[in-house]
Amino acid sequence: MGRWLLLGFALLGCAGDPSGSDAELEGVRPEGSAGAGGSDSDDSDADGLCDGTEVELGTNPQAADSDDDGLPDLIEVVSSFSPIEPAEPAADQVAFMNGSRGSSLDFSVRSTVNGDGQSLAGWFSAAGSFYRDELSAADYFVGATAVSADPIDGARSINEESARFAAVLGRTRLAFNLRFEFGERPDLECGRAYPFRYAIKSDDGETRSERFYLLVVGTSEAVELDPAGFCLPTVCE
Repeated sequence: MGRWLLLGFALLGCAGDPSGSDAELEGVRPEGSAGAGGSDSDDSDADGLCDGTEVELGTNPQAADSDDDGLPDLIEVVSSFSPIEPAEPAADQVAFMNGSRGSSLDFSVRSTVNGDGQSLAGWFSAAGSFYRDELSAADYFVGATAVSADPIDGARSINEESARFAAVLGRTRLAFNLRFEFGERPDLECGRAYPFRYAIKSDDGETRSERFYLLVVGTSEAVELDPAGFCLPTVCE
């Protein structure tokens, strides 16, 4: 994932300024391709990546979703996932929430750690926003709770509200529940994708486990992973 992580940061840096160019993700589905004919500045598949950029990345300039996993190429690149590997992101790395008022989501996160007796707690962090309104996964995140340890005696105790497992010893699978809420925002007309990371850290601040995820919020088309249902820029990068 390292290559795509660096590319994602580069594109986020390009599109993250809310006062920048028309290439930003504005929350409006493009009406068509930014161009035709296959030049470097054209976007034949209207996925937000210029044809020349797609050639460099090894993605298909004629397909908005090169690996046919339901996510547009641009979304995967800026979210640090490979746009040419159908297994990225894995099914358990994608959380789906309807983009309408009152919607909510409980999302399970599980990770196996090798405990040495220290307490371990979950840590949520969102990637920078590439949408004009600057919303990120953090704006939908309400909180996390610790759910279970397997084996059950792998942790001395569980503090649900602080998402904390006390005195974890040996190989133990920890489970957390992440709560997301859409709130009172206007309903979305197209889907958005917000990358985030969930890490497990010990008392001394050491990261014992971490994984990247994707919160998909929007219409039924996006939630059902139809590339045409996502908000994409009208000018490619």
